[in-house]
Amino acid sequence: MLLKLSFELNILLLELTDHVFLELDFFNHLHERGVGLARFLAELIALLLDLRGILHHLLQVLLVGCELFLDLLLLVL
Repeated sequence: MLLKLSFELNILLLELTDHVFLELDFFNHLHERGVGLARFLAELIALLLDLRGILHHLLQVLLVGCELFLDLLLLVL
């Protein structure tokens, strides 16, 4: 009887450790995905900030070009 009880307890402990390892593996997977998502968002924000700077510079160049074009029109007229 004691042997049977210890055998069942051993099986229950093995099932428990399997369950714990599965949960730890799941949490590890979520952590890896979370880190991947955070890295992706950081790269996206950096890209958007770079685009903002490029667009700002482009608009300044267009503004100066328009100003020079208007000055040229005033000289011609």
